Amino acid sequence: MFLGLSAAILAWALTRSGEPWRLLTFLAFPFWAALQTVQWSPLLLAVYFWPALLALTLAKPHVGAAVALNTSWQRWPVVVALLVGLLSLLWMPAWPLAMLGGVGAPGDYRPPVFGVPGVLLLLALLRWRAREARLLFTLALAPQRAFYDQLLVFGVVRTPRELLALILTSWLCYLGWFLAPIPGFPWFVWLIYLPALVIVLQQGHAHPATSDRAAPGATPDRAGRR
Repeated sequence: MFLGLSAAILAWALTRSGEPWRLLTFLAFPFWAALQTVQWSPLLLAVYFWPALLALTLAKPHVGAAVALNTSWQRWPVVVALLVGLLSLLWMPAWPLAMLGGVGAPGDYRPPVFGVPGVLLLLALLRWRAREARLLFTLALAPQRAFYDQLLVFGVVRTPRELLALILTSWLCYLGWFLAPIPGFPWFVWLIYLPALVIVLQQGHAHPATSDRAAPGATPDRAGRR
C-alpha cells in the first residue's frame, strides 16, 4: 500500500508540468530497487517536482536535504515542514542522533563523491547556476545506499533522450553488480552518477539559456520569484 501510494504521488508529480515522458522514470532500476525494499526515494523524487510535499524530506533527511535545497521553496510547504519537524522532535527528541548513528555505520551510506571516480562529481559545480547541477552535486555529498537512493538522480534530466540514456545505464549498473559482484566496487557511481554528470555538463551546450529556468512543475509566477 505504501509503495502504491508513493508511485501514484510520484506519477502525479512527474506529469503535473505537462511532460508525460517523465513517467518513463518508472522503468529505471532504482525505482524497482525501491519497490522491492519499500523505500522513501519515490516520494522524495516527487518532492523535487512537487514542492508542496516538502515536509516529506524529513522522512529521510540525509538524502532529503539534497532535494529540499534544490526545490522551489514556497511559504506554506516550508511552514508545514518546520511544524512537522518540531512535532517530531517533541515526540522523539533523540531521532536525529539515532539517524546519524545508523548513517555512520561502517561500510554503509558512503557519499558518492568520496574516492575514485566519485571525486569527478565535483565537476557539476562548473554549472552551479543550473538547478540540475546543484541537485547532482548535493546528492553526491549525501550518504546513501545502493541502489534505491539513486532514484533521486533522475531529477537531473530535461529531455526524453537524457532520461532513456540514464535508464539504460541504471540497468547496466544492475547487471554489472549482479554478474560481477566486486565487494566495495561503486557500480552506481560509475553507471548512474557519472552518466548523470555527463548529462548535466552537456546541458550547458544544448540549452545555453536555461541555467535559470523554472523548476519542473513550477508555474511561471513561482519561477519568477525563485
